[in-house]
Amino acid sequence: MKIENQILAELSSELEAIKIEDSERLRKLLRKSEVFVKRILGNETEYLQEIYSLTFVPQDYIYNTGHYKNTEAWEIGISRFKGILEKVLYEIEFAEKLDKESVKYPDKVSVSWLVKNVPIKIWLTLASLLVTVFLSGIAFEQSDFYESIKNKPNHEINRTEDTSAT
Repeated sequence: MKIENQILAELSSELEAIKIEDSERLRKLLRKSEVFVKRILGNETEYLQEIYSLTFVPQDYIYNTGHYKNTEAWEIGISRFKGILEKVLYEIEFAEKLDKESVKYPDKVSVSWLVKNVPIKIWLTLASLLVTVFLSGIAFEQSDFYESIKNKPNHEINRTEDTSAT
């Protein structure tokens, strides 16, 4: 397990342990998450904006302590926070998978490397292109136009080029 996955697991378990209205502990966890996301995914990731927009108290009114609206807002905020952490984890795991599956290019590309790494569809396309060009050449060689060019003496061809240039 990579260190990023381990840190995300720790953040998630800390989030699970936070009790309602323990705002100091929540603030520290939000800060840790922000720093982690910046380090791993960069400053321009949309997850930072999601973290910044999290709220854990009702936005419409101020309610007394213990009011169900406070609990509801807290649970919604915690749920959104869990969702953000899950999305970050998914993105990290997906990036790891892409890194593992990406083709490593050698210093020198050889025919044997191409045979092993180029899909058969591309080889078939290349072969069909070569056959098409070859057959087109044969067809052109048998055409009347080619015969008329082939049978003209060189001085007539040169004279035609000279008159067209002026």
